Amino acid sequence: MNDGAMKLFIGVCVLFGGFLLAAIIYIALLYFGVIRYN
Repeated sequence: MNDGAMKLFIGVCVLFGGFLLAAIIYIALLYFGVIRYN
């Protein structure tokens, strides 16, 4: 694997990890919000 491909791979992993983290936080907030309203 060359340097450019490695940087691209790391970038995609960071982007996907960040998206996953944001989705988990969003779902958790939504879930706690539902609990609080009920």
